[in-house]
Amino acid sequence: MEQDKLRLRFFFDAGSGTCLWAGNDAARERFDYFVEPDELPLSAPSRERVRALVSRYDESINWDYPPDPSPWSEEESARFSRDARELLDALRVELGPDFEIVDETVR
Repeated sequence: MEQDKLRLRFFFDAGSGTCLWAGNDAARERFDYFVEPDELPLSAPSRERVRALVSRYDESINWDYPPDPSPWSEEESARFSRDARELLDALRVELGPDFEIVDETVR
């Protein structure tokens, strides 16, 4: 049943440590709001891939003055966006039909 799916929101928030957030009541009941990769039925390489990309995203912020523009070049920003899309696709495949992952990344 569609309503039984666990909906996850996919977006990056600097310093949060995750890119996955509960997106419906079923997901909030199971995970609370913040979804740790270790709480999901993911392979170890996929969990590490999530952590690595989240860590990379944190490098896109000037932590001395976060409102400043990103220190990333256009190429690095494009590379990250591509890698994030690939991760999202991989997560959707690995988590399967019990999960719905909504892409809320800012483009």
